[in-house]
Amino acid sequence: MNVKTIACLFACALLSACSYKLTLQQRGGPGVGSGVATENDKGVQITIGTRVFTGQYAYASDASFGSFVGVGKGRTSTGFVSTSSGGGGNIIARSADGIGLRCQFQFSEMSGQGFGECADDTGATYDLQIRMGG
Repeated sequence: MNVKTIACLFACALLSACSYKLTLQQRGGPGVGSGVATENDKGVQITIGTRVFTGQYAYASDASFGSFVGVGKGRTSTGFVSTSSGGGGNIIARSADGIGLRCQFQFSEMSGQGFGECADDTGATYDLQIRMGG
């Protein structure tokens, strides 16, 4: 294996290990929660009080694509640009006693932070904060 291949494999391993810290605060109640979401398997684990929810998240980036042509000093350059400032997604999770938790969120890829709201099957609602590097 050459150095370039090893560096690429190392970078891929680092990127697949990304995680996100989740913080929840109940609206109109004392409940607080915390959790982690992992990039490699899209898995989520959230603890609220003594209840542990496990599930998955889905995320859709609001990427935009474009091409450009530049002309200057008798030369022409062309290129392709892809940008994304963020996107949105949801979390679907369930506790061992069968209570479901559903969340909707927005996430900024530039800042590595996001926010949203969650609701569980008991009727409780929560504000959700997301930070990269859980």
